[in-house]
Amino acid sequence: MKKNYLLSGFLAIQVLASYFVLTSGDGLQSHEGIHKLFEFDSENVDEILIEDNNGNISVLKRDGGTWLTSEDFPADNDRIIRLLERLGEVDHGLAIASSLGALKRFEVGKDNFQRRLKLSSGGNADIEFYLGTGAGARRSHVRLLDQNNIYAATIGSYDLPADIAQWQNKELIQIQIDDIKSVNLSNLSITRSPQINTDVDGKEIEPIQDVISWKPVGLADDEAFKLEEFELQLRNLATLRYDRAFNGSIIESDIQAEISVSYGDLSRNYKFAKAPEEEGFWLEVSDIDKLLEVNQYNGSRIIENLTRTNLVEKPLTDDISIENEEEDTASTSP
Repeated sequence: MKKNYLLSGFLAIQVLASYFVLTSGDGLQSHEGIHKLFEFDSENVDEILIEDNNGNISVLKRDGGTWLTSEDFPADNDRIIRLLERLGEVDHGLAIASSLGALKRFEVGKDNFQRRLKLSSGGNADIEFYLGTGAGARRSHVRLLDQNNIYAATIGSYDLPADIAQWQNKELIQIQIDDIKSVNLSNLSITRSPQINTDVDGKEIEPIQDVISWKPVGLADDEAFKLEEFELQLRNLATLRYDRAFNGSIIESDIQAEISVSYGDLSRNYKFAKAPEEEGFWLEVSDIDKLLEVNQYNGSRIIENLTRTNLVEKPLTDDISIENEEEDTASTSP
């Protein structure tokens, strides 16, 4: 009986101890387990600064419902939204170090870091931290600005590129192909118009709704327009992505292709020039105030294929056909 009392008393002590541990602000739960690295309201953040150890600094600022670079160039809204969501999910366990030597070793010091991130709202810094060396799969060592503790947190340097080109809106010059009304090449014009039908007597009847055709202007009677090829190459132009935007200008003598497009109520002129001393092309777009760098593949397929030479062909004439037949006959004669 006495043994049962002792056992009951021991269990009661365990229950009370567990209660105080779970409810005490100084208990183990406040020091162990997984915690968010920081809390912030992403809707209020209006400026993001990212710096790397090579001196690159990207500053992004909110302008109403959109984001811009520090030069007021359109930024990639979707990528920035994903970044803020990602930052809200960053967590960590117990601190792994806090000494001055550890700051240098893990590269999270004021003058020794791989990334520095600052989120601001209304001119006030909400969050600032340093990201250093890797700490395992999808983890890096981090230190908040106002702390000495170093944590292994669920974020990597790849989440925080400091090259501003990584944050520019790469879809900025893309056009809905259904909005395009006309295309002017150096010596060929193509316009979009409803498909016209004729009756048995050759008289025009009402256009078929929602069916369009492309009409080249200025073809000779013996020239044929390669419609499918044109639509393919026009799609390449309409969906073109650039690699980076920068301040600069092109030299007229370096221009390799010039294309004009009208779409909706707007028009745009493209000038492709070979990039000096490097692969790829520089692109000047009439409604963009910066030069755009386009890689070799994307630039070449437009310059080489969206041309009159590639889109217009002459069918074989009777003389050529007869000549070929005579050559074939001669080659097979004993």
